[in-house]
Amino acid sequence: MMSLKLPESEKAEFRKWTSSLKSENMTQCKVIVRQAIMNTARRAKMFAPVDTGFLRSSIRPQISFNELGGSVYTQREYAPYQEFGTGSKVVAPQDVAEYAMTFKGRGIRKVNQRAQPYLFPAWRLAINELMEKLKAMGFEKK
Repeated sequence: MMSLKLPESEKAEFRKWTSSLKSENMTQCKVIVRQAIMNTARRAKMFAPVDTGFLRSSIRPQISFNELGGSVYTQREYAPYQEFGTGSKVVAPQDVAEYAMTFKGRGIRKVNQRAQPYLFPAWRLAINELMEKLKAMGFEKK
């Protein structure tokens, strides 16, 4: 399973800020967060490579109980290998290199499949939009 989530430090900073919001601003914030999660899933489906369509159909958004967070995930076992590639064709952007390495193969067989990023490009677009909207509401990321 592969999923996207914000680092704990960023979540803590966001939680602290949201605890000071008025009711109407909290509602607006929840809408913005939901849109970001749904947009990430929608774009990831658009960007996902299609052979059989199983990968695309497995991409799911999940909104947290308090509606101030969530994740986008896929349960296809090959999802990270589509995202990052395999063998000599692995592409792990610096901002996700540590995460990508958790999927490193065990050397059982050599497969050189090119990376076909879909989840992280979708996430980067959505997070930029999210941060722009939150900044307009007064959130300042340190």
